[in-house]
Amino acid sequence: MDRMRRHGRSVAAAVALAALVLLLVLPASASAASTPLGKGKVVVRVDPFFVQLVLGGYPFYAVPPAATQFGIPTTPSLTLPITGGTWDRTNTRGTFLVKGGVDYIHYTTGPLTLHQLDVTAWHAKINPTAVWTAVANGTRIAAFDAGLTSARMSFPTIGGHKFVKVSNVALTYDAAFDTAFFNVFGVSLVTTTPFGTATLIARLK
Repeated sequence: MDRMRRHGRSVAAAVALAALVLLLVLPASASAASTPLGKGKVVVRVDPFFVQLVLGGYPFYAVPPAATQFGIPTTPSLTLPITGGTWDRTNTRGTFLVKGGVDYIHYTTGPLTLHQLDVTAWHAKINPTAVWTAVANGTRIAAFDAGLTSARMSFPTIGGHKFVKVSNVALTYDAAFDTAFFNVFGVSLVTTTPFGTATLIARLK
């Protein structure tokens, strides 16, 4: 009887170990709920605070392949391509990989010096604790806090393909971005300062 009990415990331990090994070797993308994202774009309607940055001598410019539009009376906008990512169909959340970004600049005199902060390669996250990260002058940081209170989600079909679309995402500068900005320019943005309102759309593969 004791041998049978010991044998039973050995079998249970072996099964548990096998399950643990399986979890370790399976990639996160193996989840049935995770769907790869194809190409798309994110469009940010830039907040009017941008004008204050320009007047203060801290404008930003699009880093290709991103592009800016400054029509009047159209709200200034920033368009960046989405190159991939993943979408969780079960929990309706995901991460969009965004190419390009923005380059903040400022000149100081004595002697004339150009200071700049490149904010590129965004990881735009849509989830309950949505923080968009970016590479700021070579270091990935939390760049924008994404407010989803007024966000709207839909799954349109375009050209026979299914897309995920998330609109009205409120972006504000994260504390880490404010620190990076201050380290380069010596000026604080304040973390509640709005960057803009974003709409993301990407193909579901």
